[in-house]
Amino acid sequence: MSCAALILSLATAPVAMQAPSPSLWAIEGGTLIIPWFTSGNGAGFPQARLSRGDTSLTTTSFTIKSTVRTERSWSWPATRTAIAPATEPSTETWLAISLPQKPQGDLQIQEQTIPLVWLPPRTQMPPLHLGPVASDRSEVTNLCSPESAPPLDDPMQAWRWELLAARMNALPPNMSRFDGSDLLLASHDVARWREAMWRLYEQSPSVARTAAELLTANVPFGNRTIAAWLTASNAIDELLLMTQQVPASDLAQSALAWCDRQVPVSVWIQGQTQEAVELSILNAAPAPQLAEIIWNRPGALPLALRLAPRTSAQESLETPPLAEREAVVIEVDDHKLLLPVDYTVTEVEPPGPILGPLFAPRVLEDVRAASRPTAIANNHQTHAQLRQLSGHWELMFECRWPTPAIEGPWEQWSLATLPGHEAVIIQVHEGTDKHLLLITPDGNTRTTDSAPSHPASVTTHDYGWLARVRIPEAWTTSGLLSIAIARGHHGIPAVETWPTPGLPWHMNLNAATFDLRRWDQQFSDSNNR
Repeated sequence: MSCAALILSLATAPVAMQAPSPSLWAIEGGTLIIPWFTSGNGAGFPQARLSRGDTSLTTTSFTIKSTVRTERSWSWPATRTAIAPATEPSTETWLAISLPQKPQGDLQIQEQTIPLVWLPPRTQMPPLHLGPVASDRSEVTNLCSPESAPPLDDPMQAWRWELLAARMNALPPNMSRFDGSDLLLASHDVARWREAMWRLYEQSPSVARTAAELLTANVPFGNRTIAAWLTASNAIDELLLMTQQVPASDLAQSALAWCDRQVPVSVWIQGQTQEAVELSILNAAPAPQLAEIIWNRPGALPLALRLAPRTSAQESLETPPLAEREAVVIEVDDHKLLLPVDYTVTEVEPPGPILGPLFAPRVLEDVRAASRPTAIANNHQTHAQLRQLSGHWELMFECRWPTPAIEGPWEQWSLATLPGHEAVIIQVHEGTDKHLLLITPDGNTRTTDSAPSHPASVTTHDYGWLARVRIPEAWTTSGLLSIAIARGHHGIPAVETWPTPGLPWHMNLNAATFDLRRWDQQFSDSNNR
């Protein structure tokens, strides 16, 4: 859930806030979290009390921001909610108000009154699974694979853990994993989702289960199980607000219409060559889905697919003639998704193309949005440049790091063993052959074949290491160079790749092709004018 859902229908004001409509849910003995908008002119934090009580309420103020995760997991958002105590009011301040055990009227803050709807606390989610409740339920964390579980450390993902546990007839993880403001935010979020799902369940258990499945779906993918649930915050917030604003008599019908509007199919390009693209497709729905895949060009013939329920598929689509920059269109019902494909051969001219920054692995959030992966933090990014110097082709790298970590080559180095090591591996495609070139921050290089490797010129700084490495001439004699790049980091399993992002469990090194012959031709053209 996003911060937008916390705001509900609060109208922002230049100073403080205006009363919301409709009323806010107030869970007896729980926490009420509201935004507090100020002009930033040095005003202090407000005092909160109830209209039928004389005692001031305990109020905790904090800020909510997002920090980018360096290590990516398929089922995790690319960012983590970061909460910090608020030292002074600002436009990013939130108030966590501890509520009494018994209703005591509406909330009063300074001269404003905020209507409250008092509700008894729900101790758990409704029975969203099918079948009897087991007496010896396992904890849900023991039943989920790493790629089918939300992060445990994010307070704004605690609600999804509760839904997963209810769907799997299991125990949710203990909230004691949070403390301070994290615990207040997680408890507030979970309480609201419990109330929302109970309200929907009381009107229609089947609709409640359908909605919960869309929010917790997972499917088999090869030898693993991965998440395939909805990630768009606007769609998730819509359902949550619906349970608060739609009359009970209309709630089941409105929620079912919401379920029908969601697209349960996720698609991404797993690999591409000059001959074909390989598509990975997930169907999270409990029913088969029909999809059409077609190249976005006149005269292209569609490929019709019947996707089995709760499953994944791999589909190969032949590349059309003379393809350079193309797009694959995937159509499911009335929804269309466009995935760009680039087969362009880049002519290399001085000063040389910039490659990067390298991509973090794809995660479900990126796939659902049909977007590139969220960029990693600047202090972990990698950039490269291809150029010719003194008749030799070379790559220059800028590999940023938060702290220096000088490493050399390790035994049995490979792409598979790159995670956890501070190094760059270049993969060169030469016909059906693939060559690897390793560069480490101590200046050493290694190759996987008999081509001689030249030591890299490396300088290290507090912010990162800079490297220049010569590409073996045997790999450039044809005038074409097809390369892919992977970067590992010391002590963490994160790996970034270029020109295509991989998956957290699989590096997808599709090469980009460069025509090196244009470099010298440019000078010949200028001399002949």
